[in-house]
Amino acid sequence: MCAFLLLWRYCPYDTPAHPRQAAHIAPAERRLALQELAAECPGMSREELLRQACDFFGWRRLGQDIRAALEADVAELCAQGVFVDAEGRITVAR
Repeated sequence: MCAFLLLWRYCPYDTPAHPRQAAHIAPAERRLALQELAAECPGMSREELLRQACDFFGWRRLGQDIRAALEADVAELCAQGVFVDAEGRITVAR
């Protein structure tokens, strides 16, 4: 196994007690998580989607930095046509 993967895999700061910061997670990884969450529960509110993403990544609260990153990701997914935002309800476009 590559040394980088070993380091990342066993990093003591990537645990439930020390989750990664939003800025340390690639936008593609955050967007994939948002897509999967929206597919699991179609029609959830934007706020609930953000909170579910926080839970997925192990973040205990939705701080300004996390909110800004996730809001930008949701906006980008809407702009790409991946998400449909109908009256504040997010669904994955088919």
